[in-house]
Amino acid sequence: MGQVAPMSICAGFGMQRYTNGGQTMRAIQALLPLTGNLGKPGAGWVYANLATQIFGHLKDPLDFYPPEQPDGVVRVSVSTARLGKDMLAQQDPPLRVGWIERGNPAAQNPETPSVLAALRALDFLVVVDERLTDTAREAHLVLPSKSLFEQTDVIGAYWHAYLQIRQKVVEPPGEVRPETEIYRALGQRLGLRPEQLAECLPEAGDAGVEAWLEARLAPHGLSLGQLREGPVLAPGAEEIAFADLRFTTPSGKVELLSEEAVTRWGVAALPDFTPPVESQAAGGGKHPLQLLTPNTKNSIHSQFLPLQVIRQLLPGPTLEMGPEDAHLRGLKEGERVRVFNDRGSLELPLRISFGMRPGTVAACNGFGAEDGGSVNLLSLGRETDLGFGAGFHDNLVEVERA
Repeated sequence: MGQVAPMSICAGFGMQRYTNGGQTMRAIQALLPLTGNLGKPGAGWVYANLATQIFGHLKDPLDFYPPEQPDGVVRVSVSTARLGKDMLAQQDPPLRVGWIERGNPAAQNPETPSVLAALRALDFLVVVDERLTDTAREAHLVLPSKSLFEQTDVIGAYWHAYLQIRQKVVEPPGEVRPETEIYRALGQRLGLRPEQLAECLPEAGDAGVEAWLEARLAPHGLSLGQLREGPVLAPGAEEIAFADLRFTTPSGKVELLSEEAVTRWGVAALPDFTPPVESQAAGGGKHPLQLLTPNTKNSIHSQFLPLQVIRQLLPGPTLEMGPEDAHLRGLKEGERVRVFNDRGSLELPLRISFGMRPGTVAACNGFGAEDGGSVNLLSLGRETDLGFGAGFHDNLVEVERA
């Protein structure tokens, strides 16, 4: 790497999903300043560009970090990684009512059994969704929501700095409402004044939504008309990251030795290696295989898996295993196997893959009860060392013939 310039590193969304993921990412990032690959065209770190987050008070991940002095902005207080256990632990006051939308925690959050226990402990659970997910099946009331084709919106992205319009193309079917109209109707029933609702919600109908979007684009010098002509770079987007070589650290410099890492996160000041909490290197025993639960390229988590066109490409979940581990267990391609640990088990068809390293197996996340269960029946809810992430891949299992 030191012989090639400029050089960029694209980390992807996998290595950080271990309990040592933060320090691992810090160690990889350290290669960039050490080799002079910062602040130059073609050099840097490709990971979650947040320039298009122009509508909120805070950009990720700052909404997870409460300030020393309250500033009136609500932050996340229940850990995504420990959702079930944290919900059950709320006692001041205890949780009684749940409202879930744009998510499927019963299948997608770690430790499915504790998530289900938390949902079932609620007195009343509402789920707003366009299909009957594992989470919606737990609800006392399901409100059908519009799809992404049924309301105009302005959208950003993780991987580029362009804002785009997503134009409404069809009407919602039957009694389906956009979420914004559900909120407005609920607010009226709760006795909120019209001016209060107008502050935070668009008027019903297409014209109301577009007026709302125009009002929020205007302070940034943008309009829906511009976006209809094509994607527009977000205000403040930088062609070259850190071109001025100034950084939001206490010293204003790249800090390979970070006291903040010690005081905020309790990790070593220099990025070092410690084994994932649940791994063979950390003393794993009777479950000798590391289970990876990546996304499939054919869906975003559980969103598109019910579509017929996707099922033609991906009929159902499988377990990928290397030939050495399969031979050791007397397993053959296509037979059903049981993947298990002390937390749960799944039965999946086996796929022999020469791309899997020995000691590692993989089953894509996104599948749920209708396909035999979520991979999170096997995971434990725990956070990563930095950033409040979820340690999905700290997950030891064994595999046997079903």
